[in-house]
Amino acid sequence: MADPNQRENWQLAHGKMKYSKFSYSKQEWDDFRDYENYVSNLPNFFRWEEVEDIEEAEENNGFEVVFEPIWCLTANPEELDQFRKLNIVGKNGKYAMAKQTFGRKTFERYLIQTGFEVDFPKLKAVNADTPMLLQLDLLLASKTEMLIVSKSKQIVEVIRERHPEIGIWTGDKKDSLEQTNVVATSQVLGVGVDGLQHKFKTIVILDPVSPSDGDYDDYRQLLWRVTGSRQQHDVRVIEFYLRRIKMKLSSDYIVMRDKQSGHFLNELKNKRSSLATKAGFVDDIRGALTMPYDCYLEQKTALKALAKVHGMEIIRVKATFDLTYPNGGDVQKIERENKNIGLFDLLRSL
Repeated sequence: MADPNQRENWQLAHGKMKYSKFSYSKQEWDDFRDYENYVSNLPNFFRWEEVEDIEEAEENNGFEVVFEPIWCLTANPEELDQFRKLNIVGKNGKYAMAKQTFGRKTFERYLIQTGFEVDFPKLKAVNADTPMLLQLDLLLASKTEMLIVSKSKQIVEVIRERHPEIGIWTGDKKDSLEQTNVVATSQVLGVGVDGLQHKFKTIVILDPVSPSDGDYDDYRQLLWRVTGSRQQHDVRVIEFYLRRIKMKLSSDYIVMRDKQSGHFLNELKNKRSSLATKAGFVDDIRGALTMPYDCYLEQKTALKALAKVHGMEIIRVKATFDLTYPNGGDVQKIERENKNIGLFDLLRSL
């Protein structure tokens, strides 16, 4: 039994909380305060790694596990942005507001992955050609022996609606599990299910969990259903991640290049005891002197004269850079939070 056995008290006892302007208590779960200490004090608790150590099992039973991320754009980016700012989603004149942390996560999941309708006071996931569902169409057309797992029963039902030929398993629906491809909720697969390692060679996770999340052990337990010491063949783990619009940096500037050598100007010095100047060059454009193109336009005549004196030509450089993290995730623009709470912000928080 959880101790304390009331959810809010348990979170306060074992977790680090963070501010939430939409929560009734104005705080929500962030992470465990000391996860290792919490786990070590649980009675009769074994991680799957500890089970395998006791059994002296060979890692992954001698087979390979390949993790493959798939990055998808948001299905409803404008609505998602509005929801994150105001905690409200609207469509066709109807509006819904999420309650508590669980409700917000459910709303976000629908807005990111599927189409949606407002079924007041909640959102309803509906079938639509969204980036994630279209990507699943391609996977199902090309692969067999595949298990698709979602945290949402409604999204599982949407996938079955698009592909009635596959099996489905939710809390209250279990049909056509003999099919080579099956979609299921993570809740029914979390515990007490054996034999999956014999049937499925690919597991598709629509809601992967990072190691810092409080339910990461549940996620590892899910993967252990088809990997680890039970593994019967090589397994692919396909994880879906949200890809937002790429952050781009653009540059527009001019450099000067020597007409003879092709090298770029990187310094210009006055000669001692002379009104003349001396130019220095490098062969790599990254070391060249640069000037924003707008500034060049303001003093074009003088710069053209300088270039002519030293036998140079003026080159305009227009470059765009895509910023990503090493794992392929897109870097997002950081917006500074306004700490000054105005009347409208106060009303929104209510």
